[in-house]
Amino acid sequence: MTQRPRPSLAARLLRPQGFLATTFLGLGSLALFAPRFCLDMGFTPRALAPGVSQATELVTAFFGSQACLCGLLFATVKMTRTGYLVFGLAMVPYFIMDYYYLFVNHAFTPVWWLDVVGNITIAASCWIGYQSESDGGDSEQGGSHGGSQHGIRPKME
Repeated sequence: MTQRPRPSLAARLLRPQGFLATTFLGLGSLALFAPRFCLDMGFTPRALAPGVSQATELVTAFFGSQACLCGLLFATVKMTRTGYLVFGLAMVPYFIMDYYYLFVNHAFTPVWWLDVVGNITIAASCWIGYQSESDGGDSEQGGSHGGSQHGIRPKME
């Protein structure tokens, strides 16, 4: 079997999965390594009343570590058409929460728009990935190989 040359890192980052990995790793790292900064910059004082506790910072750091984990997953697996579709649809609650806490509850500061832009990037990357994957992508490895029926499959290099 002939191996195709592996695309450069820059070329991989410009694909939908590269945008997904970069978005999750970037914003996730910020929450993981600077949770207090994220809380102070992203939430209104009213939303943080009576103040930021150690538990709040810890939960924010855990949230960031899960986002980084997700970014690593996107950086190391090959998404299928179904995977892009399911992940894109799973973004809907995030848009609802962003709308509610930005415009109704007013818990977020304008800095929170960074998260909104991240969510738009994620949804757009899923849409582009869904459109660019072939219809037969999910059945390429068959039903019992590589987990492709679940929306991801191992990268073959």
